[in-house]
Amino acid sequence: MENLRPPREMSLEGVVVCNFRRWKQQFTIFMEASGAADSTEMSNKKKAAILLHTIGPEVQGICNTLEVPETTKKDCKNLLDYLEHHFKPKENETINRHQFHTRKQKERYNGFAIDVVGVTTLPCQIRDVKKGK
Repeated sequence: MENLRPPREMSLEGVVVCNFRRWKQQFTIFMEASGAADSTEMSNKKKAAILLHTIGPEVQGICNTLEVPETTKKDCKNLLDYLEHHFKPKENETINRHQFHTRKQKERYNGFAIDVVGVTTLPCQIRDVKKGK
């Protein structure tokens, strides 16, 4: 497992909540594959330090700005929960529908289709809207 690469730094460009979810999934897979997730030898403090190191300096700055409690910074699961709560936006159905309906194709179809599926998973209830209403 020496060649296992950690996830890239989290991007704060675009839809940040989606970026965070993607990064969290990559981080969780990395920790599982490296054996660090279940390691009894590795402390929660060290796991949290790995999280802060891999997520990147921009998010580290956010943690410093938000004044995350020291007890949260020293526990990987609590820190992930804290960041997830921070990056989860307040839901605005009108804006989410507007983003879905104004999405334009700028890339090849495969990329566009993946992006549209990602947009439909936003909490805009697009799938619940009946035709003509």
